[in-house]
This record gives sequence, structure tokens and C-alpha cells, in this order.
Amino acid sequence: MPTLHLAAHASNVAVARRFVRELLEEWGCREEIVDSAVLCASELVTNAVLHARTPATVNVRLVDGAVRMEVGDKSPALPVVRTTDAVALAGRGMQILAAFSSRCGSEPTRDGKIVWAEVDSG
Repeated sequence: MPTLHLAAHASNVAVARRFVRELLEEWGCREEIVDSAVLCASELVTNAVLHARTPATVNVRLVDGAVRMEVGDKSPALPVVRTTDAVALAGRGMQILAAFSSRCGSEPTRDGKIVWAEVDSG
């Protein structure tokens, strides 16, 4: 499984986007799948950088007709879907994941959590 290890730095969001895009293009995924997956990966890593503030690991794989992106970090705090108003500048990460992925969620781990999103590739 292709894996990317990142420090908790905002510049690494772009590194994660590039990693996912290049990988999915190499796998021959359609452009709209690549674009949705890159957006989801960007949100996942942004949330890890902003909220966990720990190193993160990005895993990408094909599972049951979907591209699955998983971002693991060292914080045990699971993400929360927030209600935001129309002019809020933050707090929409999980809403964006829900809108652009087929499925998304989070799971606690022994040393933190994994937050994931899947984009159907079929």
C-alpha cells in the first residue's frame, strides 16, 4: 500500500495532494475520480495538521471499487461534524468529505486515530 509520512506542517497538504494525484493518475483513474480523491485527501491532511498537530501518515489503496484514503495521526480526538453558517471560514472539513466522497469516517487506534474517505471509482 503506498504510504506517505508527513510532518505536522501546513505545506505538507500540497505534498499530500500531489502524492494522491500522481498515484491515481499512474493507476489510470478517471479525472473526476482523481479530482474528488485529491480534494478529500487535502481535507483529511488539513484536519490532521490543524487539529492533531502530530506527524501524519497517508495511505491510498483501491478497495471494492473505490479509492480509499486514510490519514493517521497521533491524536485520540475523533473529528466532529460542525454546524457552520454561510460565512464561516473554517469548520467545514467533514462536510466537504461527506459531499465529495462516497463514504467517510474515523476509527480510534492504539496510538491516535485514522480518518478516511472513499471515492467510488466505478
